[in-house]
Amino acid sequence: MPEPFRTERVLRESDARHAYLLALGDALRPLADPVEILGTASRILGEHLGADRVAYFDVWGTHYVIERDYTNGVQSLVGRYPVTSFGHKILQAYRRGQTAIGVDVAGDASLTPSERAAFAAAEVGAYIGVPLIKNGMLVVGLGVHMSVARNWTAEEVVRVEETAERTWAAVERARAEVALAESEEKYRTLFTNIDEAFAVCELIYDEDGKPCDRILLEANPRYHEMTGGKAVIGSSALQIYPEMEYYWFERFHEVVSTGIATRIENYSGGLGRWFDVYVSRVGGDGSCVYAAVFSEVTERKRREPTWPSCQSSVGTSSP
Repeated sequence: MPEPFRTERVLRESDARHAYLLALGDALRPLADPVEILGTASRILGEHLGADRVAYFDVWGTHYVIERDYTNGVQSLVGRYPVTSFGHKILQAYRRGQTAIGVDVAGDASLTPSERAAFAAAEVGAYIGVPLIKNGMLVVGLGVHMSVARNWTAEEVVRVEETAERTWAAVERARAEVALAESEEKYRTLFTNIDEAFAVCELIYDEDGKPCDRILLEANPRYHEMTGGKAVIGSSALQIYPEMEYYWFERFHEVVSTGIATRIENYSGGLGRWFDVYVSRVGGDGSCVYAAVFSEVTERKRREPTWPSCQSSVGTSSP
C-alpha cells in the first residue's frame, strides 16, 4: 500500500478510535449503577462492532455470573455457569491473563466435539474474550460473540480490550460508591440510635498554640438530649458554656496531638452531672478533629462514699 494511503488509513482509524472512546466515556460517566454501566458499555461496543452479543461476567470461585448482556438476534446468556463451560482453551488463556480470540468455532480443531456443540448451542461462531486478573486470580471478563465465523481485525481486538479496561474502572468506581453509601447509612443508623451521646468536634487553638475552644461539627440526638439542647452544629463550647474549664481542651489536645484515644471521667458543674467520656482522634497526624462518645454516670457516682466531695472536682461543663 502506498505511503499516503497507509497514512490516511491510520489517521481514519485514530479518529474513529478517539470518537468511540469519547462516546463511551460520555455514556458511562453519569451512571451510578454497576449493572447499568455494564449494560450500556455492552450495547455501545456491540453496536460499534456489529456484534451479535456482548457480555461482561464476574467470576465467583468455580462459577461465573452474567448480570446483563447486549444481544442482536441471538439468545441472552444472563445467568450463572461453571467456569469449565468456557472450554479448556479459553479458560487457560483467561487464567494467564491473555485475550482469547476465535474466528471460526465450528472449524476449530483445538476444540473437542462437546465444546464445539456447546458453543453452537450458545450461538457462538466467533469470539473475543478479555480477562481481568487480580492477585493471580481471574475475577472479571468481557466476551464479544458472533453467531457465524468472523476474521477479527487487530483494531477490533484492541477496541474490545480498551472497552473492557475503561468499563471495569467505571464499575469499580460505582461499586465503591455503593459500598460507601451503604456503609454511611449503617453508620448513620448507629449514630442516630445508640444510647450514648456522640459528637465530632474540632479543637481550636489561640495565637500561642494553646487549645482554647472547640467547634461542634456533628452530634447525635442523644448528645443534644444529654447536654440540654443548647449546642448547635457550628457553635463553639465557650459560646454555649462560657464557664467551661480549659481542663477539657487540654485533654482533647493530648488525644489529637498523640493520636492515642483516652477515657475521661469528670464532673460537669454547668449541668450538675458526671460524665464518662471516650475521646479519639479523627484523621491522621495533624488533624484537630476528635470524636467523643460519652454517657452520664451520676447515679453510679452518687453511690460512691466520696460523693459529697466529688462535686468540687475540676470541670464545670459538658464535653
